[in-house]
Amino acid sequence: MKSLHVNIMRGKMPGLLQTVNRLINGNSSSDSPNLENVYFYYSEIVSQARNPVFYERLGVPDTLEGRFDCISLHMALALIVLKFKSGETNRFSQDLFDLFFADVDRNLREIGVGDLSVGRQVKKLASNFYGVLAAYEGCLQNPTLFASALERNLFGAQKADPLTYILLGAYMQDSVKRLTQVFSTRTKTPIEWPELR
Repeated sequence: MKSLHVNIMRGKMPGLLQTVNRLINGNSSSDSPNLENVYFYYSEIVSQARNPVFYERLGVPDTLEGRFDCISLHMALALIVLKFKSGETNRFSQDLFDLFFADVDRNLREIGVGDLSVGRQVKKLASNFYGVLAAYEGCLQNPTLFASALERNLFGAQKADPLTYILLGAYMQDSVKRLTQVFSTRTKTPIEWPELR
């Protein structure tokens, strides 16, 4: 996984519009009329996950894997918020998830992973992501679990200062509140993520 998600990890997002077009042309799990919004929010999530403060001040590993894990954290927060909504947001949530892993698939192919291996790797990453999603949902319900969830799913072999876990836990809780407000609208509203210092 060390070379996964090269373009997004390096701050480039070429090809995402093509991925959206592919979803629009019938490869999505549903015929969503809101794929432009899905792309918009996916871009917002990826942009925030690239924020240098995570790597330079908070100690998230500044590696391809660490950056993927940071995107996964922000994607999980969005999907947790959408989980408690109904109707159109169910479709939006699924399309957001589909775009995430369509982009993972695209990047694996771009770095030269063979066609026979891509499907297996994407399936494994998706399965791992469900575990990440469950861990973050659990710690949002029980804040005593923040440190273990973040240590396992964001910091890997590196351990952070205990105050970092507290700061990130508060960041996640505040992000959920802000995402709830954003997703209550049907328009492309930029996400005002909490400030991290």
